[in-house]
Amino acid sequence: MSDDSLMEFLAWLRMRFPESSAEHIRRDLPRIESYLKLRPDLNAYLGVILSKFEFNMWSGWVGRTFEDITLEGCRTHQMRLLALAAEDILSFMNDPRYQYRTSEQPPVSIIIPAWNQWEFTHLTLSTLFSKTVWPEFEVVVVDNGSGDDTSRELAILAGAQPRLRVIRNERNLGFSGANNQGAKAARHDHLIFLNNDIKIHHADWIGQMMRSFLVHPDVGATGQFAVLDCFDGDHEELYQKVFFPGASVPVSWISGYNLMTTKQILSEAGGWRGDLYGAAGYEDIHLGYAIRASGRLCVSPCEIPLIEHLIGKTRFTDAGKSFVAAHSPAEDKHRIFCRYFGSRQFQPALRPAA
Repeated sequence: MSDDSLMEFLAWLRMRFPESSAEHIRRDLPRIESYLKLRPDLNAYLGVILSKFEFNMWSGWVGRTFEDITLEGCRTHQMRLLALAAEDILSFMNDPRYQYRTSEQPPVSIIIPAWNQWEFTHLTLSTLFSKTVWPEFEVVVVDNGSGDDTSRELAILAGAQPRLRVIRNERNLGFSGANNQGAKAARHDHLIFLNNDIKIHHADWIGQMMRSFLVHPDVGATGQFAVLDCFDGDHEELYQKVFFPGASVPVSWISGYNLMTTKQILSEAGGWRGDLYGAAGYEDIHLGYAIRASGRLCVSPCEIPLIEHLIGKTRFTDAGKSFVAAHSPAEDKHRIFCRYFGSRQFQPALRPAA
């Protein structure tokens, strides 16, 4: 299956387990592998997404070659992930306030920090404006003191695109600083934080996120890259880009390159904490745990938002690496995190209030 075909298939797929999702998981978790084998369509689908690093990636695969990763191994970890998440899924989806397929379409402010690398910012904005069909949205680009063509090109684009607003900083305030600045300037309550190295693949990408965000009033954040921490007693493991078709999974945190929340929730969680972690690194992990500590949930998407992340094209330039190194705390960032939340051991997600 080609990448384009996979994108189309994911866009079409709105798979729900037969009967109630919660009831099905409760009844058939011990026999779920047999169930998958009896469903060739779902089996084939899972075979595709589990053989790609982008979905349900287990940290134990990092550093292995593609040839080392078998479908059987993928299924094994899929079952383990589902077993870890099942209690939270059951609790969450059994809550009477849980409601998928909402028709609400609130206005959205999309916040994009940018520092040089105009070609990537241009790709992000061009695919965003040409693809997005959401009824009401604005884009706030925070130009973090760019020294290339970014400032000039943004001014030209803003003159032609009424949905675009540009905030120009004379110096680089870092990822968190720009995000907080954009959130404060945003005109709408619902916020999407988006990196400037993104390619939009589907017109309804905001809807794909919003339907996941609005499934329950206690949801505090969602996004494409949802992470579940797992601690087995000896070492920590991660499941990344957690995704089960049609199901919301409470997770530990959401990657900052594509994250939906609201102004109020962001404020309750203390905002993006670049003041603690420096220019880049751990701010999104901290934010996810702070959202959970405030009594909200971070959840994986019911549908995969069809965007492509080009993976840190600004940060991993020589200038980007130098800036991050120069503006990072001397103390290990994990130690800073542990002062606020303790060791990152696996914990069930906070339960929604009954």
